[in-house]
Amino acid sequence: MTRPRREAGFTVRNDSIEHYLADMSKQKVWWIYEFVAKHGRLFGDCRPLPKGCVQGQPKACFWNAYVLSSLRTELIYVEGFARRALGDDADFVTHHAWAADQKGNVYDPTWKGIEYFGVPFKPEYAQRTMKRMIPTCFSLLDNSVEQFPLRRSKSTKMWLQPMTFGKEQRL
Repeated sequence: MTRPRREAGFTVRNDSIEHYLADMSKQKVWWIYEFVAKHGRLFGDCRPLPKGCVQGQPKACFWNAYVLSSLRTELIYVEGFARRALGDDADFVTHHAWAADQKGNVYDPTWKGIEYFGVPFKPEYAQRTMKRMIPTCFSLLDNSVEQFPLRRSKSTKMWLQPMTFGKEQRL
């Protein structure tokens, strides 16, 4: 059985985010799909925010996740794709950012997704890059301010945060 060809942003209910990213990577829709499929991993469930932390502003996921991971040093900034339920038969998949702990638990200060697949960034890389982008852009992956340095990167040593849970996915 073949899966239906998707349009960017939408997937059928009960289809995994891994399938979505693999399909979108093959379609060469946007280089970030391929990058996340190559360097990312599947994260765990979305947990309640840590005590004392509040929900961030809507539509500001990159900044919200950066602030949370900066305030809570046990959390790592992650950027990739998240899936959110739309209704009974469809889900919405979008470029998104969240924070995660070393066990792979997700702490999303923007909204609660049902599945997360992303690239964990070293805190020093996230901090240094975010400071250079203010106020223009906040996505580490879609960093047009610096002409997309991750797209040109030959090594992951400077930016990829090692994680202790599971293993990296190769889609």
